[in-house]
Amino acid sequence: MIPTRAIRHRPATAALKPGTELTRRKGIVKARRGVTIKIGAVTLTARLLDTPTAQRIWYALPIWSTAEQWGRGALHFDTHIGTGRERAAQWNIARGDLAYWVEEYCVIIGYDATPISRPGEIRLPSPANIWAHTDDDVEVLRQITPGTRIDMTLLELPPLES
Repeated sequence: MIPTRAIRHRPATAALKPGTELTRRKGIVKARRGVTIKIGAVTLTARLLDTPTAQRIWYALPIWSTAEQWGRGALHFDTHIGTGRERAAQWNIARGDLAYWVEEYCVIIGYDATPISRPGEIRLPSPANIWAHTDDDVEVLRQITPGTRIDMTLLELPPLES
């Protein structure tokens, strides 16, 4: 099977729109952002973290791709987004974290041990940027077959006033 990025190659960078970044003033987040990820019959919602990778993904939405499984514990899909590795990039992620795998231009969602995991961890193939988190049950990703269409779209969350 040909990787999605080879079929529909776009420029490696997603343009950031000036003046639309998440802003913080006196500890108040002005906007909350999220994504809806529809994978076949499964739908997940995730809230974006305040990171450069999350902003690039937000501005590049909507994204469509095809699902690929990695071992029995992670699902990943190609994107057209290019970004560098952040200082906070991690080898291990928590269940429900959405990470951006820089070397492969992929979003990866870990839900169980991967082929290189040690007991009790979800280890990625290389350090990845954590850009979002879902509280939905990611265990349902086990039923996804390779090649299933993925649609990732905008989800505007109500503002937080703290």
